Amino acid sequence: MIVLNVMLGRGRGGLERAAAHYHHALLASGHSVVGFGHPTGWMRSQLPAGAAFQSAAPLNDFDFRTHFALVRTLRELRPTVVLAHGNRAIRFASRLEGVWRIGVLHNSRFKSATGRLDACIAVTPELAAAARRQYAGMNVEVVPNLVDMAAETTRPPRREPVVIGALGRLHVDKGFDRLIRALADPGLPGMNWRLVIAGEGPERAALQGLATHLGIGQHVELIGWVDDRRSFFRSIDVLCMPSRTESFGMVLVEAMAHGVPVIVSDNPGSREIVRSDSDALVVDADDEPALAAALAKLIADPDLAAALGRNGRERVSTAYALPIVAEKLDQALGRLVMARTDETRPGIDELALAGVAS
Repeated sequence: MIVLNVMLGRGRGGLERAAAHYHHALLASGHSVVGFGHPTGWMRSQLPAGAAFQSAAPLNDFDFRTHFALVRTLRELRPTVVLAHGNRAIRFASRLEGVWRIGVLHNSRFKSATGRLDACIAVTPELAAAARRQYAGMNVEVVPNLVDMAAETTRPPRREPVVIGALGRLHVDKGFDRLIRALADPGLPGMNWRLVIAGEGPERAALQGLATHLGIGQHVELIGWVDDRRSFFRSIDVLCMPSRTESFGMVLVEAMAHGVPVIVSDNPGSREIVRSDSDALVVDADDEPALAAALAKLIADPDLAAALGRNGRERVSTAYALPIVAEKLDQALGRLVMARTDETRPGIDELALAGVAS
């Protein structure tokens, strides 16, 4: 089928990464795929060389130029389906007619426009259940996010001091403040470690100030955003993901794919991915002493850390690798399109342009 893959953000977060992964997965399944997004956005930079791409730079959720660009693309391409990633893309897709509109739900922050779509794909069963509750009658399939497995099968030698890594937007939801407080726990000062946090966001100054206030500032480094994730994961010995909330732990899956042992907080997005004490150490999101104990455990026991890394990589290779998820996505799209009932839907040549103001 012909798929228009829409992601209108220009940031470098998990949503943009997931949209680019969809492009790769659809191509792997033999579909014809055209990306639609910001001309300088991160999604475009992550697509294969020569990938078909249409550009739009919306000023807001009602930007008429973006709407008309979408309409023009539909008339030229005549896709089977439009896949919309993120609330802005969903809003624009919901105003289109003459094409099957599917939203990819990466989190539970649903907007009213989601209810105007024809179907949805959710990245976890919990998100799918929430969407079905909110939008009665909506067809919702579950397809997890995916990861390209790292080519290497061996990890670099463990470092001294042990390098604890964290990666993500510097936002309160990510819980990096809890990680810093856990590392200041009285049970850890005798251990040799350093913390490297990769990412940018509004909490940067607060996190640096907290580390200094707790007397561990010299052991904590905020390195900003990293584009080369492979190098980052090879530069750390443990990944800690202490999120207060997480819809799907993309960073978690990527770290596991690189064989990095992981400590993760117990939330739905992470619980879906790991098996506690087999693939990762799982701690209560609100229990900073438990997080400190888990950190101490992996610092003190390199054999346990290595075993978690091996198990985690195996888990990802059998559940979240590109070939596996590409097949799930292909099957889900097939079911959703087969369920299509469009007898009353206008054709593409009759698109209602008045929808730009809705």
